[in-house]
Amino acid sequence: MALDYEKMSKQILQNIGQAENLTTVNHCATRLRLGVKDINKINKSELSRIDGVLGVEVMPDQIQIIVGQIIEDLYHSFKQVSEFSDTPSMGSAKSLGKKKNIGTLFIDFLELVAKIMAPVIPALICAGFFH
Repeated sequence: MALDYEKMSKQILQNIGQAENLTTVNHCATRLRLGVKDINKINKSELSRIDGVLGVEVMPDQIQIIVGQIIEDLYHSFKQVSEFSDTPSMGSAKSLGKKKNIGTLFIDFLELVAKIMAPVIPALICAGFFH
């Protein structure tokens, strides 16, 4: 049975306190990582009951929803359903004109490399078995 990522995304959004509670939306190889403003709005038990969710980890300012290899499809669906945007709001437009220091540029570079490599890691692991 194929999972309905839009339904899954709506259920996740409902149980984290809606889009207003989001600060970041990201993912790794198997987890949807959501930065949240108020951790008290998280309904961990209901999140765990959603079809396709393998586990839930709650941290002080972030929740990680473990879903396995469906993460790419769920991530894109969640961003659409939540209408979350990575672009700065008009209130932070002043920060766009500021130059970044070398430390910030290096961290941005490392994050870019991590995002590029994340989908390849499972293939590299499998290739290691055949070496």
